Amino acid sequence: MPDINGIQLGTALREQGDDGLIIYLTSSPDFALESYNTDALHYLLKPIDIEPFFRCMDKAMNRLNRSLTETISIKTPGSTRIIPVHNILYAERVNRFIRYNLNDGTVIDSVTFNGTFQSAVSPLLSRHGFLIVGSSFVVNLYHVTEVTKSDMLLDEKHLVPIPRRTYKEVKSAWGDYWLKKGDTHVI
Repeated sequence: MPDINGIQLGTALREQGDDGLIIYLTSSPDFALESYNTDALHYLLKPIDIEPFFRCMDKAMNRLNRSLTETISIKTPGSTRIIPVHNILYAERVNRFIRYNLNDGTVIDSVTFNGTFQSAVSPLLSRHGFLIVGSSFVVNLYHVTEVTKSDMLLDEKHLVPIPRRTYKEVKSAWGDYWLKKGDTHVI
């Protein structure tokens, strides 16, 4: 590519909110570490060995199938909604119901719940990438773009407050999520 390299392109895509799978295919190992910043699935070196290439493609297909098929059922006052889990930015306790905030701006309010907040959001907490923050929020770590001492920023526009006493644990969980999720390998 004459005017931009693959890492720059991957970064630009992520900044625009694109969460597609990125697989780098290159003759240079020079940018392998930087590929972590784009949440690349793999970093393959030319000449391509057929076995690692097919393993990479299988992994990509598994990731796509899994992320597109996971759903959660939300009972609302008027119906039951089936929502893809990857569309949920965060869920918030508001009085005795759960407010689900989706990445397209949709807000869904559940029916009232009895019991604890943690029990009410257990279908989310049982999935990889969801973290309870404080006593009123469950956050999809995939959508978190920044963690400060007071807030989490989701998709560059939504703020979720972080209790002071949990800042280190929240930041550590977010870092662990991204370090383990990318599965970037140089082959």
